[in-house]
Amino acid sequence: MKTLKKILIGLIVIGAVFTLLMMVIAPNQAKIERTTTINAALPVVFNQVNNVKNWQKWSPWYEKDTTAKYTFSENPEGTGAWFSWEGNKDVGSGKLTHTSVEGMARIEDEMDFGEMGKANASFTFEEAEGGTKVTWGFLGDKVGVNPLGRLFNLLMDGLLGPDYEKGLAKLKTVCEAMPPLPNLDAKIENFTGKPSISIRQTTTQENMSEDFANMMSSLQGYLTAQGNEADGPFWAVWYTWGETIDVECGISVKGKVEGNGTIKATNSPSGKALSVVHKGPYEGLEAVHNAINEYILAMGYVVNGPPFEIYLNDPKAVQPEDIMTSVNYPIE
Repeated sequence: MKTLKKILIGLIVIGAVFTLLMMVIAPNQAKIERTTTINAALPVVFNQVNNVKNWQKWSPWYEKDTTAKYTFSENPEGTGAWFSWEGNKDVGSGKLTHTSVEGMARIEDEMDFGEMGKANASFTFEEAEGGTKVTWGFLGDKVGVNPLGRLFNLLMDGLLGPDYEKGLAKLKTVCEAMPPLPNLDAKIENFTGKPSISIRQTTTQENMSEDFANMMSSLQGYLTAQGNEADGPFWAVWYTWGETIDVECGISVKGKVEGNGTIKATNSPSGKALSVVHKGPYEGLEAVHNAINEYILAMGYVVNGPPFEIYLNDPKAVQPEDIMTSVNYPIE
């Protein structure tokens, strides 16, 4: 019995010493940071992280199970965006949520691993010589006096750090392979569809201006005949552009209007779109469309509908240099 008692006391002493040692040398929280500089514009790099659908392009864990099942939030960008996964033993299952997105400077994430608990991660973005400086950080839960938890925290950098380094290296490769970002004042806008009437027809480059003016005139005349008024500027959806042009011209209305023949009752374009406001003659719109397409390629956006324009003022009432046109490309 004395021997057993000594063994028990010895184990208690060893446990106490181990606990004390862990309290001294091991952290209460696991904290990891890795940094790289990417030769790409800040918006390009930021979009690869902010849009959760882009993570599969550079995540260090995606290639560990390319058959894993992923589910994404309806809005894949900004605060509240999330994705969940169910995979093999190497990736497990869980959910990542953007809990905070501060401009293009910082993204904070919560990772929920179910019974295994939660953890927090963050990305910071800074303009730097040579491109964009990105720091990917990880912060685990506090474990208090738990010696095994503290030991795990001590080992965490060696366990997770290489994955962070690999992920940043892949992010760098993805971003640097994209075309340069055009100098364009583009914004993400969410458009709400409004009751409208419209005419859709095909035309040619040669006849487009005349046909488009006739569509506008027909719509305005139809509104007047119906005793109704416009509730906003004219808009147009450009379904195809080439030798043959397929275009829908419309205008929002204040009251309910039924269609008649070629004039259809519809709604104005709606949804999420990359938007640029052009100030100047309509002849400059082709260059704007070209620049937007370059911007979309550089940012890695996915277009999910035909572009549309909104004619913000009356070209007959202002000088050509003061004509305002909103050019929009629907994106996921």
